[in-house]
Amino acid sequence: MSANFLNHDDLGTVIRLAPLVAIDFVIRNARDEVILGLRNNEPAKDCYFVPGGMILKNERLADAFSRLLKTETGYAVSIDDARLIGAFEHFYENNRFGAPDYGTHYVVLGYEIRVAGAAEPQPDDQHSANCAGGRSPNYWLPTGCTKTLKPISAADGSYASMTILGAGRPDTARPSRTRAAMAR
Repeated sequence: MSANFLNHDDLGTVIRLAPLVAIDFVIRNARDEVILGLRNNEPAKDCYFVPGGMILKNERLADAFSRLLKTETGYAVSIDDARLIGAFEHFYENNRFGAPDYGTHYVVLGYEIRVAGAAEPQPDDQHSANCAGGRSPNYWLPTGCTKTLKPISAADGSYASMTILGAGRPDTARPSRTRAAMAR
């Protein structure tokens, strides 16, 4: 079976009734900076967020990894060259459709990727201007940076605090303890 995108109505039903499974990328350059993009879409609209997206029905994990990374950044990196950070849960009170009666729940596999140099990613249309007001929709956040990015998504705070800034995790984004994560 081939992987397919759901139509608008079916995706709305899934978001209303079940968690979405997704991949997020913590991408580091040679200066150990991490890429963030300002989101145009709900959930987390107008928040800085790491690149990532949903895994499709019947899509193999390695294929989803390659598709999402290429679509979101233009980078081509094998899943074998990435490090699994862990499994996380993201909860939002809203959804991409603006429907008032349900939120969005993601179960996310977070992967760390290293890229050579400070190569600029080629982002998709989900992101707008960076926090410095530049034309690139992305922003390389230095590790240990205390600059306030207004705002970093609370759901994505797990990466910002645990992986990027090295501080404690907020309650709004809790890592899931899976057998794979515990085995590392």
